Amino acid sequence: AGIKPAVSVRHRRVECGAFNFDFDQSFGPQSTQEDIFKDVESLVTSVLDGYNVCIFAYGQTGAGKTYTMEGPEDNPGINYRALEAMFKCITEER
Repeated sequence: AGIKPAVSVRHRRVECGAFNFDFDQSFGPQSTQEDIFKDVESLVTSVLDGYNVCIFAYGQTGAGKTYTMEGPEDNPGINYRALEAMFKCITEER
């Protein structure tokens, strides 16, 4: 029996000792703001349908969580893109 690594990552599951963590999606450093927003864009409709939604960015310091969620003015992150899409949907429904 070999030594088991401290953290093992399998498709959409992270095993860390006695703890297992499942996740819906993971994005690599090559992912763009557009790629990430496309994956969560359908959640805007869910919010407007009355569902509670939480988009959570997790990672080590310096991994890009704030950049992904907020982004710079010329390349907005998920928060601003979601708000823009939500208000667009509301305006189109009127």
